[in-house]
Amino acid sequence: MRSTFTLPDGTFISAEPEETSMPAARLVRSLTFPLHDPPAPLRWLLGEFRLLVNRSIRFALREDLRSRYRLAKVAYRTLSAEHDVYKAS
Repeated sequence: MRSTFTLPDGTFISAEPEETSMPAARLVRSLTFPLHDPPAPLRWLLGEFRLLVNRSIRFALREDLRSRYRLAKVAYRTLSAEHDVYKAS
């Protein structure tokens, strides 16, 4: 039996949710802070960081990786070869 309620004019409306073709919800996180005229080395470092993060996200999506460990294992060699950043030994 379906759940319904009656409007004053006699129209019946289902109380059950209708199936919709809404896209899945996405979570977007961001961090912003004001930085006026940063020195050139800092601008370079922030640019490299942004590129590394974006490429890492693409790797994870393409390879269906669900953990940072798996992402590091799969993507580290490629990313470290293409980006000149400090590498801990």
